[in-house]
Amino acid sequence: EAVVQQPAEQDPVTRLMIMNVIMPLATAMQHESMGNADQAASSLETFDRAQNLIKKVAESGPSSAKERLKQDVTAIAAASTIAEAGWEGKDDEGEEEDSDVGRLKFWLKFMDKWQYQPAQKQVIRQIADGLLQAELK
Repeated sequence: EAVVQQPAEQDPVTRLMIMNVIMPLATAMQHESMGNADQAASSLETFDRAQNLIKKVAESGPSSAKERLKQDVTAIAAASTIAEAGWEGKDDEGEEEDSDVGRLKFWLKFMDKWQYQPAQKQVIRQIADGLLQAELK
């Protein structure tokens, strides 16, 4: 299966930072649902470290990195809601990948690829909203 592609103009580090927040969180939820408390705790430790890194970049990193984080966190917050309801046009071509719609499509495809469940998407939305209201405002 193809890896979700990131626009060439986009700094890959910012998207990786966001992935390092949401993936361990979703994994922790999966472990918890299966009764694997130790594995869930390990995933949550990774989530905490990754979220702290985003906070540090937001506080003292370059303004361009903070802006890219804000754009992608905004997109993933929207994507987690749209992914719940479905979006017929998410696979349509023609959008510039570094546009708001392009970022939205990136994160929708990302969530599809990893088969995030509704509960995971809700928590992703909550985390994204928290980052936008505090660190990335």
